[in-house]
Amino acid sequence: MFIEKSCLAGYLLKSFVISILLLQAFYPQDNKNLREVAEKKYHKIENLVSSSRFDIPVSVRGILSQNVDLNKKTEVDKFIELSSELFKIAPANDKFETVKLKKDELGMTHLKLQHRYKNVPVWGSELILHSNAGNEIVEVNGQFTPGLSIDVTPAISSQSALEIALKDLGEAKYRWQNMGQEELLKEVYHDKNLTWKPKPELYIAPENGDFNKGNYVLAWKMTIAVDGAKMGNYEYFIDAINGRIINKFNSMPDATGTGISNYNGTVSFNTNLSGSIYEMYDTQRKIKTYTANQSENYPGTLLTDSDNYWSQNNAAVDVHWGITKVYDFYLNVFQRNSFDNAGAEIRSSANALIGGDVNNAQWTGTQMAFGDGDGTTFSNVTSIDIVGHEFTHAVTQYECGLIYQNESGALNETMSDIFGTIIEFYSTPGKANWYCGEECYTPGVAGDALRYMNNPNAGLQPDTYIGTYWYSGSGDHGGVHTNSGVVNYAFYLMTIGGSGTNDNGDAFSVAGIGIEKSRAIAYRALTT
Repeated sequence: MFIEKSCLAGYLLKSFVISILLLQAFYPQDNKNLREVAEKKYHKIENLVSSSRFDIPVSVRGILSQNVDLNKKTEVDKFIELSSELFKIAPANDKFETVKLKKDELGMTHLKLQHRYKNVPVWGSELILHSNAGNEIVEVNGQFTPGLSIDVTPAISSQSALEIALKDLGEAKYRWQNMGQEELLKEVYHDKNLTWKPKPELYIAPENGDFNKGNYVLAWKMTIAVDGAKMGNYEYFIDAINGRIINKFNSMPDATGTGISNYNGTVSFNTNLSGSIYEMYDTQRKIKTYTANQSENYPGTLLTDSDNYWSQNNAAVDVHWGITKVYDFYLNVFQRNSFDNAGAEIRSSANALIGGDVNNAQWTGTQMAFGDGDGTTFSNVTSIDIVGHEFTHAVTQYECGLIYQNESGALNETMSDIFGTIIEFYSTPGKANWYCGEECYTPGVAGDALRYMNNPNAGLQPDTYIGTYWYSGSGDHGGVHTNSGVVNYAFYLMTIGGSGTNDNGDAFSVAGIGIEKSRAIAYRALTT
């Protein structure tokens, strides 16, 4: 809660660790028959992971072969031949083409090979060879597709396939018809021959992109680059025998939207193109922004727009852009993935009522909600420090579970004030300050704020434990929004430094250590 209310209190201490789903979770680790074959072919086997899909390896590690220079095709071909029985490679039909060859900082070389069946590339089928600095192949991994038996002579032309795809896509503005986009493509990749115009290519690909069912067919694959309301890179796979559309998808699901915010002018953020409509959904960060339509029915309606220029709901733009900045701060500075550090989806509702009040914002335990303000006490309660404040309540819930009452509740609030302010300095350094909520508090009064971290007394808060304005009653959960001033001021002094006399008449002089060190201390206090 930014102002005075809380819907969650008394959470137990929770400890979260990022869970890494290892390959072992998906594939059986010991296939006796495969291991026997591998041990006959390779020098030394340390680990073999097999695929239940084709009964071949997806990874073999050890010292597989020695004196193999991955830069030399003849030596690579010999290793592939050595591996053919293990991976069920049919030398007469299955060939491999270099996609990428890279040497890393440890001296290892990595060679990615595209599988071609009868000289037609197989969608999603590849092997990757890894060698150490001594030219020993130490791993081969990938998803190879064996056992194909397909006629690779198309019955329909590439042009016919393109016409089928264009008809299915419907009316659109094509990027290759935009000379500016064509020139930009050439400029970015330093290649004058590049064009957005579709170039259908023959592939062997599974229907509906379902690699598990493995119903592979010969298909014309193409990318249709679209501008305007349908912006995207639409991948089409057209059956090269009968013209069926066997698969299609937009490979550019995240679009960059532009919107008008209340407090930061015109801003950009990720959105999601669903059909011909843009959603306020950042699929990369898992951020969804809704409108509660001036109600308490959360989350409400996922916000959408027809042209990805968001000018109708400035509060929602504040929230969506703000959560993006908050997410990036926690990830980039503390390697924290969402509020639970495990990639949880982040939902927020703009235009919300909170206990019947528009002058508030809150973390509900599952999402955030932000009021529109009454125009007098608050304008839209969606400034970047408030967005960071509410998100940090979620972090606090998942880390130390500070009970939202009395002094622990004041610590809960101060952690949100601290990180809301830190995030403001991180996201908008040119205008950040040590006030809380100043952009939306009393819009008709210039220069004031809800709370003042650099001078708590100015906001009727104590700057010292049991100092002036200290609250000891039962209101506001025991003064959580008042007594938070003590640690707010302590954090300010730790960061900036200062001297003077505190509420209790004691003189002090503090040398600041800077915001990078102080925020690390605060985060460690919150999480450990």
